[in-house]
Amino acid sequence: VVLESMASGVPVVGCAAGGIPDLIRDDDTGFLVEPGDIDGYTACATKLMDRKYREKMGVRARKEAERWGWEAATSVLRNVQYER
Repeated sequence: VVLESMASGVPVVGCAAGGIPDLIRDDDTGFLVEPGDIDGYTACATKLMDRKYREKMGVRARKEAERWGWEAATSVLRNVQYER
């Protein structure tokens, strides 16, 4: 879902756990928030209410998603999730 959103030009507010941090550059292509940090999620959503900020981040997110093929992305996530 992360790469699908990014490929659509939508910035992602994701949990800083598992393989997600390997896909999102915090405060550049999206946001990473610690698990359970409700205030952190709210702060990110508030930042994204600014249309210009959101659109610029979305462009960067799209460019990042274009770097990843599905095979490479799933390989990274699989290795992060199952080799720990």
